[in-house]
Amino acid sequence: MWCSGLTLPANVFAELAAASADLTGAPGPFSFLLDFDGTIAPIVAVPSRARTHPSMAVVLERIASRARLSIISGRPVGFLSEQLAFLRETNGAENVELFGQYGLVRADLTGRVIAMANLDAGQLAILEEIRHRWLDAPVDGILFEDKGSSLAFHYRNAPAMKEILLDWIDSVLPNHGLSAMAGKMVYEIAPESAPSKRTAALSILQHGVPCVFAGDDYGDLEVFQIMHEQRLSGEPRVAILVQGGAETPPELLGLSDVHARDQDELAFVLDQLLRVGSPL
Repeated sequence: MWCSGLTLPANVFAELAAASADLTGAPGPFSFLLDFDGTIAPIVAVPSRARTHPSMAVVLERIASRARLSIISGRPVGFLSEQLAFLRETNGAENVELFGQYGLVRADLTGRVIAMANLDAGQLAILEEIRHRWLDAPVDGILFEDKGSSLAFHYRNAPAMKEILLDWIDSVLPNHGLSAMAGKMVYEIAPESAPSKRTAALSILQHGVPCVFAGDDYGDLEVFQIMHEQRLSGEPRVAILVQGGAETPPELLGLSDVHARDQDELAFVLDQLLRVGSPL
């Protein structure tokens, strides 16, 4: 079992007990909303090399067979579908849905598009200009990730270049139409007409239906806020923060109910919460 030899801090057990009490007796089936990078998969220096953590693969199969599982990520659905292909053989694969590019595209586990949001054509044209400006004169040491509807600039391999990257972004970002979002050693430029994880989460959350969310970064902030607000209003909600040391946004600490140090702890917590809704 993935938790063999796992030593958990006392706070995790206390937080888990409180979260389980909130969900106990709530009607099923449970719904699980999970981020990908930093949550299902550890953060890596090269984004294309991110892979589902082995402990998470085990618990994802269990969740898919017993509950609704939604993956909400800034990644394109094609990437998510490829990385989660192992779930296609799971009993309950139809319970899995993918929300790529922060909810721009909704797809099933095979990557088949179910719905797609529309983006402002003028904003996309400006984004295209910025793309060409970068490709014509990139900043040394910055890893460029072209997501189509957004552009990500990773400085994990060159932290000293952060200020230079910010100056470049400031020089190309228009006064309106596009915005830059900070993440864990990354900045992402996207149209303001693009949906956010908040939009995707609100399309999933249902009154009275228990929901568990796990995330780790600024891109998850709005979902943590929704979960916190709805929990205070009496909805059965649990928000789990996967902490990444100094890179963890401090704003997320007070909005989360359970804090996991890594994917092993997250897998344990998710499995325990799954048992609350689907007792063996």
